[in-house]
Amino acid sequence: MKAKQAVRIFVFGLFFTSLLLVSIIFYLELSGKLRDRSAYIVLPNEGGYVESWVPYLSQLARALDVSDLSIKTYTTNEDLHDYIKKADALNILWIEVPLSSDFPITDIIEADLLTPLYNSQKVLESTPTVIQKTFFSLYYSSEYTYTLPFTMNPLVQIYKNSETEDGEKNTLLIPLQKEEDRKNFISFCRTTFYPYLSSMEEENLLSALPSLLAYLHIDKTSINYQKSEIIPYFFKNNKKNVLINASDLASFSVEQRLAVSIASLGKTISSDFSYLIFPQRTSDLHNEKIRSAQDYLLIPEVAFNIASKRNHLPVNVESISKNVFNDFIKKQIRQAENCFVPALEADIENNELFLKSIKILFQ
Repeated sequence: MKAKQAVRIFVFGLFFTSLLLVSIIFYLELSGKLRDRSAYIVLPNEGGYVESWVPYLSQLARALDVSDLSIKTYTTNEDLHDYIKKADALNILWIEVPLSSDFPITDIIEADLLTPLYNSQKVLESTPTVIQKTFFSLYYSSEYTYTLPFTMNPLVQIYKNSETEDGEKNTLLIPLQKEEDRKNFISFCRTTFYPYLSSMEEENLLSALPSLLAYLHIDKTSINYQKSEIIPYFFKNNKKNVLINASDLASFSVEQRLAVSIASLGKTISSDFSYLIFPQRTSDLHNEKIRSAQDYLLIPEVAFNIASKRNHLPVNVESISKNVFNDFIKKQIRQAENCFVPALEADIENNELFLKSIKILFQ
């Protein structure tokens, strides 16, 4: 009898303990505390974004007091919006987005699923004026700021130190074989002829090509080359300037870097950007994590480390410069007044006609 009673007490105790444990887990899950053991950031699947964040995940996790910080990736605009909606379920802290026509910034903000920047004044102070102007021109006026401009990859012209940057003496090398290159070319034309081509569409741009090519002194051979072939061609030939992204300078050898300079960017620049957004969260605890994340990502060294890993430049004006090239570019951007974004250019509907038109003009 005593043995049976002992068994009943043991079973009842086990049941009660299990019920209590389940209740505690349910409460922690409901309050969000259990999910805070791990968190995610969301990044584009391509473009070096994942590779640039991975080395710093442990450091970020410690700084934000989460046991594990992992990455999820997206490819399409639909994937991106899906992750924004699932921010609570997945414990997503922030998302990095390329400023691109593939991911319309207006659609993201108008979905009304983002947390505003808590310290928008600090963001404004750390962002060059021309970049502020660029972002604010892309979405409706609001009392809140939702985007934290994070990295940039400007277009630059380089020339050999033994020659001159004078465009009237040097021909310009521009690759045009890829869609990205063609968008760079169009954006570069808008900067060079600002404000006349500011809003010119493809059809009108094609009609203006003869004048543009004559003024720019484009090397007709270069349009048949991939970007990887342009740089060796540049170093083998005299009296050439070449249009590249700042990130391409990372592929130069030490000797090549010492042999070239960057031409002045002028008052109107062309650059691609990425920015950070922070999905809305339902609990105070999660919102406090978002606030901490925003503060941490505004630290100049953090922006510098992430941007440098993909050979981009940090937008934050307080960040250090990786080399003299980056220092020169950053100073030029702080003095700029207007900016065009290649990735925001519409896709060229008829690439063959575009290239054919250029080749005919060179005959």
